[in-house]
Amino acid sequence: MGPLTWAARSGAVATLRGIAEAGANVRAATGNGFTALDVALQRPADDPNRSAVVEWLEAREAEQRSE
Repeated sequence: MGPLTWAARSGAVATLRGIAEAGANVRAATGNGFTALDVALQRPADDPNRSAVVEWLEAREAEQRSE
């Protein structure tokens, strides 16, 4: 698991932002084929950080698609 997927799994939005600002491709998949968004969506639905992480990743993925 790379830093981006680790941050998504841990619910660390600030860390995700920092990694993305450093140039990480948030749409990149792990060796298992999972993106950071896939990992974030595996978090429990009642986790307070889940929606913030998912929303941020969805927005960033859309930005990267349009670049």
